[in-house]
Amino acid sequence: MPLFLSVMAGSLYGKLELQVPASDFYYARETGELVNKEVLYVGNGVNKGQSLLEYTVKSEQRAKRLHAKTDGYVEFINKELNTGHSFSEGQLLFIVTSYTVLGKYQTSIESDDPMITPGSSLWFCDSSEQWQFHVDEIKGSKLLISSNLDQRSFNLLDKLSKQGALVSFFEKEHCDL
Repeated sequence: MPLFLSVMAGSLYGKLELQVPASDFYYARETGELVNKEVLYVGNGVNKGQSLLEYTVKSEQRAKRLHAKTDGYVEFINKELNTGHSFSEGQLLFIVTSYTVLGKYQTSIESDDPMITPGSSLWFCDSSEQWQFHVDEIKGSKLLISSNLDQRSFNLLDKLSKQGALVSFFEKEHCDL
């Protein structure tokens, strides 16, 4: 199907490139003893501001909390983090990876379609999944897009994007056609 007809039918055809989501590394800033750790496992989601652990600063004997800096999922938990366990300044405690995924969608035509504007959505689909991306900026035939994806969804879509050009849709319902 020619690209012009593809756009007319509510879809675009192009190459999707995804940026790996940013990760926050949580290191101990001071020597402390763990008082309480939230029940978290690798892969669990966390919200910005959520407490990850509570500890006592050894030199001051006062309690402090370590909070998540972003919405994301836990990628790493130090296995030595148990109540009563001491940790040292500089020790890696957690890695939290952001849900926010940025990407570039390179089409073979310049986008002057009224359906494609900053703030509009594009849907990428496969046989079992649909992913919504927001159009953040348009530069000729390049669309800068973003979405919030968990680790599993990011890995699936990233693998799909490396297989070649992808069709995207303006409406989620078109994924099922």
